[in-house]
Amino acid sequence: LAGQATPALDAPVPIEFPRDDGGHDTSIEWWYFTGNIQTEVSERLGFEFVIFRARPGGAEGYVSHFAITSPGREDFTYDQRIVGAEGVAGDAAALDLNVQGWTMRGENGNFTLRADMPGYAINLNLATQKPAALHDGDGYIDYGNGTASYYYSWTRLKVSGTVAINDVEQRVFGEAWMDHQWGDFATYQEGGWDWFSIQLANNYDLMLYVVRGSQGEFLRVDGTLVDPAGNASYLGESDFTIT
Repeated sequence: LAGQATPALDAPVPIEFPRDDGGHDTSIEWWYFTGNIQTEVSERLGFEFVIFRARPGGAEGYVSHFAITSPGREDFTYDQRIVGAEGVAGDAAALDLNVQGWTMRGENGNFTLRADMPGYAINLNLATQKPAALHDGDGYIDYGNGTASYYYSWTRLKVSGTVAINDVEQRVFGEAWMDHQWGDFATYQEGGWDWFSIQLANNYDLMLYVVRGSQGEFLRVDGTLVDPAGNASYLGESDFTIT
């Protein structure tokens, strides 16, 4: 869903936790979890679980995606749920969302995730190993076209819990990443964008994205490098390339 672009805020409000883990009165927002996990019998899996909230044309709706990648099975399985605002339960003052039984809950870098689909179900606990990375220094990104967004990431989350594969439940462990972005901005449907969340073996984390215009031109190039202690450095167009 694409948010309806409205003027950027005159002055950014500093991000605070746990307040800003929850929802906001903006045209578009998402909570986006991805991770790499391993079962007790050493099967490697990737997961993605995201909830988008948007107000296209004045109507409010939620879209949730859940996906599992199994390299060993050469399998990618996904599902989605789409509901109106009246179909989402939870506490609006915190991250407490329930989209037809798929749930995200938590604050301050500690979260629980539950979702299921044919073949797979997750029940995961995530605990941050680093402070939140506020992108562009303060977590406020001015796109230069009269719109802006807030954006932060928990870049290194320790995962524990269970995954059920074909109704057989197993303990899992691993690492995950969480992005939270909200604001009054367009989602650049014409040219799209490339986004990367990278956890390196030396405990550095790297977020990179490129927003493209309708002719493939770069509208924005941005990145954040987080060191093992959680210190963030900010990257611009001259600092990296993507090929």
